[in-house]
Amino acid sequence: MTGGTLSVSREAPEEEIAARAAASIRAGGLVLYPSDTVYGICCSALDRAAVRRLAGLKGYTLPRPFVIVVFDTDAALELALPPETGVMDRLARWWPGPVSVVLPAGPACPSWVQAPDGTVALRVPADPLGRMLLRMAETPLVSSSANTASGAPALSVEDVECKVLAGVDLVIDGGRLPPSRPSEILRPVPGGVERIR
Repeated sequence: MTGGTLSVSREAPEEEIAARAAASIRAGGLVLYPSDTVYGICCSALDRAAVRRLAGLKGYTLPRPFVIVVFDTDAALELALPPETGVMDRLARWWPGPVSVVLPAGPACPSWVQAPDGTVALRVPADPLGRMLLRMAETPLVSSSANTASGAPALSVEDVECKVLAGVDLVIDGGRLPPSRPSEILRPVPGGVERIR
């Protein structure tokens, strides 16, 4: 870890803290932060090297897609092909919130965040810190739980594995999070919705 640890209020994030995190993200850094579910690691989804670093830190040996967090539905549609009208109505109900939606990737979506079938998983977070980071970093973010592939999700910085802490550029400490499940992952299919997680 090169940038130290900064404490933040999750309910009313201090802009100077979010600005430092956003600057680290824009510079290709990995930031550990309290997401709206568990502690996560984020980086710019448009920075291939940063995404590779995140995958390596988590211990993934094969390429795999990550969930991309975006500020709103308009930002999601910059990366995904416009879905059918019924799917758009569902997006309005699911977002913002802890629901990731798998959609066909659009031409502007980087290949390194797509699944082999040409889809991308997108989410619009509801928490103030996540939204502030997206606004200040001005980039879609890869966000993944702050644990190695064999580790458990963390609800506090103290729960995060030492290897993960050592591998990030900045830690944002928002205190202990309430118990929560990771975000759901859904895929719209003809006639309904497929639950992936």
